[in-house]
Amino acid sequence: AVVSTQSTGDGFFSLPAIEELNLSYNHLTKLPSTVSNLVTMTSLNLDGNQLSSLPFPIMTLSKLQSIRIKNNFTSQSFWSEYSSKGPLSLKDMCAKVIADNEIQFHPYCSDELSQWMDRSISSCDCCGGVLVGQGLILVRSVMDRTFGVRNLPLSLRACSLPCFYEYRKMKNLDVGDGSQSSLHGATLQQLNATEN
Repeated sequence: AVVSTQSTGDGFFSLPAIEELNLSYNHLTKLPSTVSNLVTMTSLNLDGNQLSSLPFPIMTLSKLQSIRIKNNFTSQSFWSEYSSKGPLSLKDMCAKVIADNEIQFHPYCSDELSQWMDRSISSCDCCGGVLVGQGLILVRSVMDRTFGVRNLPLSLRACSLPCFYEYRKMKNLDVGDGSQSSLHGATLQQLNATEN
């Protein structure tokens, strides 16, 4: 059977005590951030899918030792196609102002708007702040050998380009500069705390 994130949903990634997960050759185009819930996982096989990158929160899996990701679209030449560096929509910018300032909805606001806000708010992979909508999606690699993969491509969801540029500078997340990164096994909060 073909397993996809559409058919399995995020609930699939909340199963307890998975140590080895083989999702090879399942036509996956995206791995959800909730893969970071699999805290006991030691091995992940993603060979033969259609992935361009892995979600940044995968770096929080301290027990993960190996990832297989051959025969995917992880070449750097595909990254611009899967990145979105354009400006946020007006709707997303307004929602971010509402969320950042903890503005209560006016009684005349539609239920549709408040439901959309509830579904659309998450946290920025870079600063941990409010992220509304999809945010800016940027694909970059970790330079050192991480989980047995050199130049592991990660997709980061950032609230703004300045936020991403600052984070990239602090964490050496870019191809071609020869730098080393030490992100494996750290939580996002720990990563941010070490910079303060």
